[in-house]
Amino acid sequence: MDDSEVVRALATVLDARTTYVWSESTPYTPDQIGIYYGAIPATPDRAIGLTLYDGGDDPQTGLAHRRVQVLFRGARNSLSGANDMASEVFRVLQRFCGAGFASVSRLSMAPLGADDSQRQERVDNYLIVLDNALSGIPE
Repeated sequence: MDDSEVVRALATVLDARTTYVWSESTPYTPDQIGIYYGAIPATPDRAIGLTLYDGGDDPQTGLAHRRVQVLFRGARNSLSGANDMASEVFRVLQRFCGAGFASVSRLSMAPLGADDSQRQERVDNYLIVLDNALSGIPE
């Protein structure tokens, strides 16, 4: 599984198991909370961004892992909006396995505060251990 496939697989898992929506081709409707690959655009207010930022591949063991940052942006003037979104994602991803992932676990989280439009933001960092059969590394 290459790096772009990791991000897309994670977005697909969140689309299937949360109230959030993933699409690379169809624009999100105003009532949907969209999942974006990378940066979140200025609009809509509520959104999630997935960014791969680190990883490793051990040629001795075949173990491959990636780190993904999940940025949450809540609704305007909602103090708990980003936290509520992060909680839903945590319930799905913590100890998740499947979709080419041997395991997923949260490493850290941090509140980022409100942006200029009074939308609270938060970032969670997840460690994804790839399923060795799909990692592309010979066993």
